[in-house]
Amino acid sequence: MEWLKRAFRRVTGTKGSSSYAPFSEPDWENYDGNPYRVIYILRMKEGVKKSELYEFLIGEWLPALKGARGCIGVEIVDDFASGSGYTLLELWETRKVHDEEIPKLWYGTHRHIFDRLKEVGEFVFLWEGIILREIKGKEVI
Repeated sequence: MEWLKRAFRRVTGTKGSSSYAPFSEPDWENYDGNPYRVIYILRMKEGVKKSELYEFLIGEWLPALKGARGCIGVEIVDDFASGSGYTLLELWETRKVHDEEIPKLWYGTHRHIFDRLKEVGEFVFLWEGIILREIKGKEVI
């Protein structure tokens, strides 16, 4: 798991886990209409089997996210390292829609799922960023 954190730090240029990498908050408003990516690592709480976390993610967490307005997709990645958890990759239409929908899910309609996550898993790493489609009028993808 440590190798993955080091890799993210190299890619994002951060020394620790950061909610705002590679852009600082004020710069994000320049990309309001661009897709938004969230990547995070979840590992099992002590005493929880990896299979239990997996079943929860596949059966409850991912379906809740995929049903949210503006969520384009969610992927789950397993590096198969001993004692590792899972990396999740979310893709949203925009940061704004993500910021509107996530509180509705985790503190409203799907609170029971968020509470269950806190029982079986914990966040190890969080990264989020805007997908650039153009910089100063030049298309980059």
